[in-house]
Amino acid sequence: MATTSGLELVPKEKRDPYHTTTRGLGEIILDAYQDGYKKILLGIGGSATVDGGLGALQALGLKITCKRDGKLYEPKIFMGEDLVYIDSIEMPKKGMKKLIPDLTIDVACDVQNPLIGELGAVNVFGKQKGATKEQQIELEKGMVKFAELMKPYKDVSNVPGAGAAGGVGGSFHAILGANMERGIQLIADYVGLEDAVKKADIVFTGEGSYDTQTKQGKVPSLVQELCKTYNKPSVVICGRNASGETDQVYDLLSMFSFEESMTKTRECLKKLVLAKMEKMPVFGELIHE
Repeated sequence: MATTSGLELVPKEKRDPYHTTTRGLGEIILDAYQDGYKKILLGIGGSATVDGGLGALQALGLKITCKRDGKLYEPKIFMGEDLVYIDSIEMPKKGMKKLIPDLTIDVACDVQNPLIGELGAVNVFGKQKGATKEQQIELEKGMVKFAELMKPYKDVSNVPGAGAAGGVGGSFHAILGANMERGIQLIADYVGLEDAVKKADIVFTGEGSYDTQTKQGKVPSLVQELCKTYNKPSVVICGRNASGETDQVYDLLSMFSFEESMTKTRECLKKLVLAKMEKMPVFGELIHE
């Protein structure tokens, strides 16, 4: 998803979820299907969007009607700003399943956030995508309306992961019947992570910003779960520590400036680990051995 609707595609000063869309995501899914692919594994991390996935669903054939100032309209390209005005959604006459028959979509998402509410798509991720406080209020209203419109297909308001990527997780699950899978679990199974943890003396994991989102299903959370299961010590090396945890969590910003951490990361990481390793039980013992 990040290659079509990703946050890194938008310059920081221009980030605004009112004016971003998942349209491109729907277009590449349709293109792949028309090329004969019947199973798609979709990674939905790093999006710049809060449109409920409606831009993508519109590209796949969903009819969306909005109502603004008492007038009905069908957005040519559905964007975040249309969300609060959403009035109805209508399947193609043949239905989405018949429009794209035999297509299986597995959605890989690490976060477990619901679609709406305090921990939902807008309130947790809206700000980092450029939404102002006023926009967050309006986008949440729109997401609540959209959640109601999806109920005839499936109620995903509180389904874990439904809030991923600005609502793509929830809408794809409800309307396309997509299976939601924990992304890190898919990768962990592929690389044999569990077996590697079993054999390890100490496990290092990393995160750019180690914060409240980390515990909601991101990579380090699974690594830490496995470490607890097999009683292995773990260390988190991160850019920024905003979790409130200090035990075995070491961040670059505790020793270096933001600019230095970003431009000389390798050098900074080496210095950080060398400075902290004596405080790391087991690791310190291994070094002395």
